[in-house]
Amino acid sequence: MSEPIVLTDLGQLQSALDDAERQAAISDDAYRHAASRIVFKPALTSLPADPFSAEYRLAQLALYERISGRRYSPDYEATPFNCAHEIRQPYPYGTRSAATVGDSLIGYGFVIRNLPLRPTSRVLEVGSGYGSLTVHLAPMHVEMTCIDVDRNLLDFVAQRIAGLNHRVQFVQGDIHRFDSDRAYDVVLFHASFHHCHDHQLVLRKLPSLLANGGMVVFASEPIIETPSDLLPYPWGLRMDGLSLRDIRRFGWLELGFSRYYFFSLLQRLGWSYEERAIPGHPQTHLVIARRAG
Repeated sequence: MSEPIVLTDLGQLQSALDDAERQAAISDDAYRHAASRIVFKPALTSLPADPFSAEYRLAQLALYERISGRRYSPDYEATPFNCAHEIRQPYPYGTRSAATVGDSLIGYGFVIRNLPLRPTSRVLEVGSGYGSLTVHLAPMHVEMTCIDVDRNLLDFVAQRIAGLNHRVQFVQGDIHRFDSDRAYDVVLFHASFHHCHDHQLVLRKLPSLLANGGMVVFASEPIIETPSDLLPYPWGLRMDGLSLRDIRRFGWLELGFSRYYFFSLLQRLGWSYEERAIPGHPQTHLVIARRAG
């Protein structure tokens, strides 16, 4: 394992991120290796002591503004991409990395294997992105709703599944403000919950979207075992190069959660939960939450 490159200055950080980006000319694996070595340790003023408080959330948004150079807006969660290229080589195949493709497919398969789906099931996929899961779930003829802030991505996913037997509704919107007269059997976050700028609000509103006995699945989310330089607080911005590049370049919100905070929050808000995973495959980590009692 290569030694980390620990940086404390935004100028140094940007230079290191630029160096990592240049490795993409070699391969996606080379870029990811270079970016994963970067660790940012900004000088932090004291955070509010209570990580469940509104003041703590505002302090993290202030840190985001300092690192990204902009005030956060969900509009920044849109994904710039080349539609023609992605149609020919959608993620993860466009990385041309056997490791990335293999790990991703193992992750997708494990998620699907653990969803109690029937042809009558209703699934809400939050932050459907490139449709990497949608293309597998849609032909199962479940009733799906895909919500994403990016209209272009939704149109792209619609193209990907156009020839399939499916029942998929596409909604451009933000889960913080999403309401539905449908009750879903599964609400699925696949590496998307950590983009929620008010994740506590989202957890509070999810019961109104669930059918009786329904579940919420958090798949492949950055839930960290213990505090570290990559997440030096109960929850907040991740300080690794891969996350920081997306924060600074695109304005995405890249949060991480300590185990203590994440599971304490679920319990506080009336959720029971279980974890499932294939050891050694972090992309298979699932948290399955249901209403307690």
